Amino acid sequence: MATVYLAHDIKHERKVAIKVLKPELAAVLGAERFVVEIKTTASLQHPHILPLFDSGETDGLLYYVMPFIEGETIREKLNRETQFGVDEAVRIAREVADALDYAHRRGVIHRDIKPENILLHDGRALVMDFGIALAVSAAAGGRMTETGLSLGTPHYMSPEQATAEKEITPRSDIYSLGAVLYEMLTGNAPHTGASAQQIIMKIITEPPEPVTKYRKSVPANVAASVSKALEKLPADRFENAKLFGEALANPAFVGVETTGISTARAVRRTVSRTMFIATTGALSAALLAVGLWSAQRPKGPTPVVGRFTLELPDSAQPARASQVWVLAISPDGSEILYRGLGRKGPALFRRRLSDLSVTELPGPLPNGATYAEDGRSLLAIDGNTIWRVSLTGGARTRLASPGNAPSERDGVIVFVRDGALVRMNPAGGDQKQLTNLDSLRANTPEVLPGGKWALFARAPRGPNTEAGTADGTEGREILAVRLSDGSTKSLGIKGIQPHYAPSGHIVVGSPEGVLFAAPFDLSSMTVRGSLLPVQEGVLLAGRNLSGLPFSLSDNGIFVYAQGTATLTPSIVDRTGQEHSLGLTGTRYDHPRIAPAGDRILLEESSKGSTDIYILNRGTGQVTRLTHDGISHSAEWTPDGSRVVWLRTDPKVRYAFGRTTLVWQRADGTGAAEQIQTPDVELHRFVFAPNGRFIVAAIGPAVKHDLMVIPLDASEKARQLTNTPFDEVGPSVSPDNKWVAYASNETGRYEVWMASIDHPETRVQITTDGANSPVWRDEKTLIVGRSTSFVATTLSLSPRVEVVRRDSIAKMFWSGGSRDRGYDFNSKTNEFLVLTGGAQQQNRIVVVTNWFEELKARISQPTKP
Repeated sequence: MATVYLAHDIKHERKVAIKVLKPELAAVLGAERFVVEIKTTASLQHPHILPLFDSGETDGLLYYVMPFIEGETIREKLNRETQFGVDEAVRIAREVADALDYAHRRGVIHRDIKPENILLHDGRALVMDFGIALAVSAAAGGRMTETGLSLGTPHYMSPEQATAEKEITPRSDIYSLGAVLYEMLTGNAPHTGASAQQIIMKIITEPPEPVTKYRKSVPANVAASVSKALEKLPADRFENAKLFGEALANPAFVGVETTGISTARAVRRTVSRTMFIATTGALSAALLAVGLWSAQRPKGPTPVVGRFTLELPDSAQPARASQVWVLAISPDGSEILYRGLGRKGPALFRRRLSDLSVTELPGPLPNGATYAEDGRSLLAIDGNTIWRVSLTGGARTRLASPGNAPSERDGVIVFVRDGALVRMNPAGGDQKQLTNLDSLRANTPEVLPGGKWALFARAPRGPNTEAGTADGTEGREILAVRLSDGSTKSLGIKGIQPHYAPSGHIVVGSPEGVLFAAPFDLSSMTVRGSLLPVQEGVLLAGRNLSGLPFSLSDNGIFVYAQGTATLTPSIVDRTGQEHSLGLTGTRYDHPRIAPAGDRILLEESSKGSTDIYILNRGTGQVTRLTHDGISHSAEWTPDGSRVVWLRTDPKVRYAFGRTTLVWQRADGTGAAEQIQTPDVELHRFVFAPNGRFIVAAIGPAVKHDLMVIPLDASEKARQLTNTPFDEVGPSVSPDNKWVAYASNETGRYEVWMASIDHPETRVQITTDGANSPVWRDEKTLIVGRSTSFVATTLSLSPRVEVVRRDSIAKMFWSGGSRDRGYDFNSKTNEFLVLTGGAQQQNRIVVVTNWFEELKARISQPTKP
């Protein structure tokens, strides 16, 4: 119902959360009535109720203000862990029951108790939005259907809410709390179904299964308490929330029978009552009132919407969230392609929906892949080259280099080359650049039916922008490009990864793991309506945690990855043993370990704002070094006394503008000072061990060169490389004579070396795909691959040669060619990598007949 903003309360010097009701809802409610009704909740003061600070109206928008709480909701924890510990679940339920009892005794009913409305702050329950549903309902005066929004969530509605009874009592909240506790214990709501209609009918007519059927460790009194709370008739539930909480703590409580005659009688009573309601038409009215009954029902039987999780063997589990994700469904919906963790490391797997077997694809693992239009081949990205790979054992065909993110439909392929969109035919010929990098930067294209237009997301541009991804994903504009002449049209919406659904909708993602959809008229290329959420809990994946693994078949099968991900730095020894640093809940990146090994530099990003932090390993304390939101790419000076970083001019934050090199004492004392740098666009850089110069990537965001920049202002900077390729990730040798780096000169990223004094002397070090080099000593380079680090021993005289390669510290780490997502300390022999919580209950969910669900939730476009 609302958009939530984090704000700073200047008067009281505190962070607050401001909820602004959707304009369409505010228009129906009216400001005066809403403000009057919401005052009731402002008086609630209870340790387990999130208080209301303020409310009001401005410029026609209704809002209310609450404290900002560091924590997570029950829903977020369920998504991560599936179930709670029994003792923890009971404790949380008792705390919520105590809050409900307090409010009920003051005449306030919540009406919308659900996992999303219960915060966990240091393990303690806090009920959010207390009384907001009542305020909205009362202020609307029975006109909620005009808003297109619903009060109450189907899984947690009481039967009386589901049948739209006018009088809702405190026992309705007790039912909802029982449903939340049921899910905390079993991992599922008491009633599930393929649609909201099915769920509501089950709530009205079917008793839930006993919790002990799914979890035998649940004590008898807890099972009995849940059963009593979920009784169909309000009179059969606990008289008040206090009694519910007491029963949960009383081992002697037996409650009512959970099976047998008592249940049968309850169901008969409910069914008889429901038949009467349905006969009088009240049930249909109830479903309309919560926005769950389609205004235009299709003729004939409606296909059933089904949801299930793929059962995958241990030898073919989905990959970590922080890695490159591949998830695609074939155009005919017969099989799924995904990237997973096999017995020997990452691999691509095929799973046909008609059987239970999983097949691992042979050959080298590409960086990305999707089904070609024929469904019998893949468009795979190996390094920075697009290949057509047969699924029937044929040879692979090179289509384009460089290139990524291909999409094929109706005899045309569109892909991304250096941030610009390019069109080509299925054989790889007739390539034509459609968009200009100087005017916009594109990613995630999709060719639309007919082969005349393609959708794509317009990415921000700036020093943190990676190929195909970018910070500030919430600001990406969705456009369409005409494939005949490259002209573009803004669709007036924002998001990431746009997809067209043949049901007549456009589907886009958000950086919070939510998919949104709106009616889309293909003939006029027009979005006809507002974006509405259609799927939550989609896994955030990839290097920047901005990719959403989901895919649609032409016949309405929808697949997505479900889970949570947080990149967390960890120390890993050379055997691959991971040691946590105790950092949780924040997205850290670009880790760098101090020369002495006692401190760690971290970069924390949130919605395009980036700052630098220092972790003291001895005390575990994290200290913020910068506060401007435009500082990034931090490195230690060789002696560890200072931190050096890049600061982006805020006036050109998302455009190619000047970056400045800044340093400050590592203890935070003294002011940050600007280091004299050439007037070029700087990207990631590295210090030389002698402390006299740095080597930085310069130039456009997609075609870097390397430059040697002396710190002595009297010495001139000079370019080390000047090629049409992308040279990134430099590392200077201990003797200050060589620079190792990654380049896509061969079509995919490999590690190269160049002489500092004689840059024309260049040597290719790897040939099978690698990046992110770091010097261990004067003759050993550590290079990164997706599953391991490789120690490469060199002979430097009379010429540079590779003597041997040893795989060390095998692991699945988060890294990239442009930004070395790890660090290695030769003194302590430790790796510092981004892994941590990036693999937690990641699952692949399949939804059949998903287009029917879209049609039921979102109105169809009007024909022009």
